[in-house]
Amino acid sequence: MTAIVTSKPVTEPPPAAHAARLLPGYPPPSTARRHLVLRRLAHNRLGLAGGALVLIIAIAAVAAPLLTPHDPDQVNLALRIKPPGTAGYTLGSDIYGRDLLSRLIWGGRVSLAMGLAAMV
Repeated sequence: MTAIVTSKPVTEPPPAAHAARLLPGYPPPSTARRHLVLRRLAHNRLGLAGGALVLIIAIAAVAAPLLTPHDPDQVNLALRIKPPGTAGYTLGSDIYGRDLLSRLIWGGRVSLAMGLAAMV
């Protein structure tokens, strides 16, 4: 029984669709997946905005000790249930007087750690 070889030899010229890309003056096509993804993302404004937002949240979570105005667990009953915009409390405070902005940023840190732990 003889085997039928259907593969084309390697020395064949590229198909006509790829020949135009291989002309002098044109860069060779990049086949790396990350290059394809980055090229598509560069033309998608909504994708760029979403990526920038995720990057800002990740940076804020990592830099939480530098960005937060108060300790997220510090209780101050004198400043209970303050509305957003109160001096020193940008997002207000909860029923225990804890700063909501600080708690939000530190909570992002916990969420980022859980996401990284799930990825590993």
